Amino acid sequence: MDRRRLADSEQELWYRARGIVEFHANHRARAREIFEEGVGRFPTSGWLNYGLGQEYEAQGRIDEMAACFRYVHLDRVGSPTVLAMARYYYLWNRFELGQRVIQSIFDRYYELKIADDMFLYMRGLPMFDESFGYRATFATLAGKLDQARYELERARSELSDLGVDRLELDLKATNTRNWGPVLADLESLLQSLDARMPTGRLRMKRAVLRVRAATTVEAAIAELDAVRLTASDHAWLEDIRTLARAEAYRRFTMEDREQAELAKFWLHQALLFEPNHAFNFGLIDYQETLKPHYQSQRHP
Repeated sequence: MDRRRLADSEQELWYRARGIVEFHANHRARAREIFEEGVGRFPTSGWLNYGLGQEYEAQGRIDEMAACFRYVHLDRVGSPTVLAMARYYYLWNRFELGQRVIQSIFDRYYELKIADDMFLYMRGLPMFDESFGYRATFATLAGKLDQARYELERARSELSDLGVDRLELDLKATNTRNWGPVLADLESLLQSLDARMPTGRLRMKRAVLRVRAATTVEAAIAELDAVRLTASDHAWLEDIRTLARAEAYRRFTMEDREQAELAKFWLHQALLFEPNHAFNFGLIDYQETLKPHYQSQRHP
């Protein structure tokens, strides 16, 4: 194929497709070369800059990653890619950049004036609580919790079909480290739900919170093991269980067992849990202890 005869839009797509192929084949150096060449040809391309930014991240070249991500915008690449960029910023403690990159999603919510899950899904947007989990995690780690409080206040006043009470409970617990009110609310909610509904996520969250009140390691692990998941539950909930076991072993100073659980965890969650899951399950603090391991794996 003579690429010189392709239109610009087709050439840009060629670079993107070729880079993705090399990325998935784990030929990362070659993927970087292709994306670099593509960005040289199309310097403002959102997709090519995102691909190149990923390759820089894999080498720990975070300033160069951020420079690429400046050209990646919601209207061109969609919300999953925007959240992926925010996740990279989370992994490298660039919290303000993370807040900026997700702002476009919140701007879209307020333009639409509605936060119904299906309504947002049909428009290619994440559920509000997913985006807010990113907002809350960044705000917590930056020591600027008012950023998250402001978002909830604005959402309550401007968005219809949205309840923020449980998000407020989680945010307060994240700040105070008192998860008692969240646990009490979970108990009440689980009792009110139809038994036919998938509740694995709620039951796993309850177990994770109960573990922190356990007085023995045996009681802590029993809480986690008692949660039975079904085919209707998210597969990643098993990884939540694994990480919560590791956290429990750390609390009881059982380092060998903690490391054994973490070895299992890294096999499935090499990028750690997304900020929204860390917020929702109260795992922000523990995941912070794992970031040095993640960062040490990135190198030229």
